[in-house]
Amino acid sequence: MESRGAKPVKKKEKSFQKKT
Repeated sequence: MESRGAKPVKKKEKSFQKKT
């Protein structure tokens, strides 16, 4: 969770959740 509210990552959010 590095760019949670810092950058608007909507599509990456889905890929990011799988990584974490």
